[in-house]
Amino acid sequence: MGRHLEWPLWLPTVVLLGAAMATAQAAPANELRAGPDGLFAVSVGDTQWGYRSKGSGPPAVLLHGFFLHSALWLDQLNDLSDIRRVIAPDLRGWGSSEPVTDLPLDYDQYAEDIVTFMDAIGVEEKIDLVGMSATAFIAGLVYERIPDRVASVTLISGNFDLGSNPAYKRYQQELARLVVVEGKDVLFRRFDEYIDGPVNSLHARARYKQMILDTRTEMFVAFFAGTGLTKGRPDLPGKVQVPVLLPVGTADIVFTPEDVERMSSRFPDARVVQIKTAGRLLPLESPAELNSALRDFWTGPAAR
Repeated sequence: MGRHLEWPLWLPTVVLLGAAMATAQAAPANELRAGPDGLFAVSVGDTQWGYRSKGSGPPAVLLHGFFLHSALWLDQLNDLSDIRRVIAPDLRGWGSSEPVTDLPLDYDQYAEDIVTFMDAIGVEEKIDLVGMSATAFIAGLVYERIPDRVASVTLISGNFDLGSNPAYKRYQQELARLVVVEGKDVLFRRFDEYIDGPVNSLHARARYKQMILDTRTEMFVAFFAGTGLTKGRPDLPGKVQVPVLLPVGTADIVFTPEDVERMSSRFPDARVVQIKTAGRLLPLESPAELNSALRDFWTGPAAR
């Protein structure tokens, strides 16, 4: 696919046309200059996305979890850009990307989107793919579609054994009602009880809360409405024929270290890294430890 220039979200096209002529030779492929929010803009299929990109070298594509956005990965963008071109998109409907009206959310659509996104920004090399929670599942779907374009996979708090639990579905429906009637702040307080670890810093919790507040209310409803509709793919781990990293917080009570150890045996080539005292939000709670694990992985088992 041919490459093209993507306009930052905040500048008029007239100004950018002049800037493009002055900076095209020095700028990275497809990118001129980000706006004050650090975001570039790109068309992905029928939607407009924002994304962050920093560094040079082999590309690493980091997928935020649902109810979050690309700012989840700010510490990784800053700290790992010396060894990778770190790319963090706002996925369809999340963060700065264009609102959507689809209900429920379609994980296969997200996987197709990510392949389209890579083409749109001119990523031709193999990628190091990172997913978290729902996007860990989606990362598996991406690999299934383009195994020859993926060099390694990192999965944080992911689960491929999805099922339909009536009690859990009722709980999710109640959360959908809660966020519409009582607001996102109430939902954050509910999540804060168990998503992050007990020693999570106030700053990390503030960043988590801000991403919750940034999320459009209808996206919570779209996610909760789809509970139980996405079929599990327990076959996916066995298909991943590249090195896999499975970081897990020792205080994650949703997908515990024991769960991750069991899942690791289903991959042909996986290793588990436990991060002490952290919960599910490793990129926020323990950025230095997660970055160290990624650096060791990308320069060791997944080196290229």
